[in-house]
Parts: sequence; C-alpha cells; structure tokens
Amino acid sequence: MRVQGTHHSFNGIDDSKYAFVSMLKLNEVVGLNTSDMTVTVQGGMRYGELCKWLESRGYALHNLASLPHISVGGSIATATHGSGATRMEIFRRPYAVSDT
Repeated sequence: MRVQGTHHSFNGIDDSKYAFVSMLKLNEVVGLNTSDMTVTVQGGMRYGELCKWLESRGYALHNLASLPHISVGGSIATATHGSGATRMEIFRRPYAVSDT
C-alpha cells in the first residue's frame, strides 16, 4: 500500500501493484499563524490552491516548484526542489502537515 498525492512523478515512486491511499480529499488549510508566519495544511493541498488562499490574505510562500498542481505532502515525500539558485529547497523548509 502506498500513499498517493496528485500522481505526478517522473519515476515509479507513485506506482504500486497493490493499493493506494489517496490524499486528494485532504486538501484544506488548517490554520494560519501570522505571528510565526506559518501555515498548516493537509497533505493533499495543491500548491496552486494554497498560493491563492495565501495571496487573498496578503501572504506568499518563499519558494515554489514549477507545477501548481503538485501537493504539499507529495513535495515533502519526494524532496521536491524549488526554483532559484539562492533559495532554500522546498523540502528543507520546516513543515508540519496536518491530517485533521
């Protein structure tokens, strides 16, 4: 059994001959902490939707992958990098993903 996000991968990491647990319905923002400048999301949240949500509140992420449809949980699990030579990779930022 494997957990599956948006099923976007250039290798077979998201394939299985057994069963999948889909994260696609776990796609909500759990909370925004403006003091700590952190946002907590469920693992199936897609970056495109998260960015829209943050922008509507005057916030943004420090770095992004080039594809808005990948999920936050998937990018953490696969060590997705962002863009920009001087920016920290996405997977090196501290993350807390909620299952609630």
